[in-house]
Amino acid sequence: EDHERRLKDTDKNTQIINVISTRITKIEVLVPKITRVITIIEKNPVVVKPTRPKLPGGTTCRNMFGRPFVFVLHKRNWHSANAYCKQHGMTLAKVHNNHENHHLAHTARSIRRDKWWFGANDIQNERHFRWSDGRGVGFTKWYRGEPNNLGNEDCVEYGRFGNPADWNDSNCGAGLYFICEGGNYC
Repeated sequence: EDHERRLKDTDKNTQIINVISTRITKIEVLVPKITRVITIIEKNPVVVKPTRPKLPGGTTCRNMFGRPFVFVLHKRNWHSANAYCKQHGMTLAKVHNNHENHHLAHTARSIRRDKWWFGANDIQNERHFRWSDGRGVGFTKWYRGEPNNLGNEDCVEYGRFGNPADWNDSNCGAGLYFICEGGNYC
């Protein structure tokens, strides 16, 4: 009985060995083919370049201060400009110091000598300026006598006065060019 069991086990082991041997032979046949394919791929790599999303015409993108800025040459009121930036995964631009303010405003001026919206506003609470993303404004660069809220001015623009980096509060309904920040467009 024990001898019969060992014979059956030997037969099963032989069958398993035969199956494994057959599979190894099939793999051995495939190895040279796989090696040729790997060699071809190594000699001719396919480089997939990530594509950047496209914005409509009339935009210029610049990387500054380690952040992308999109200068949009379509005049919109502040609320529409803010919605455009959000729709494209951005916010209206923020500046944190005099260096950023100067370069952003002068870049805008070099693209188009006109007035430009950016993100500062006091829509929610008069004289308490916030960025369009809700964060408080720390740095400011008001032109003398500004902000004056003349005629319900709640949104901030560049370019009203001689120095393009001076800020002016303006009526949010005015159609101006605007600057967005963020996204993956540059």
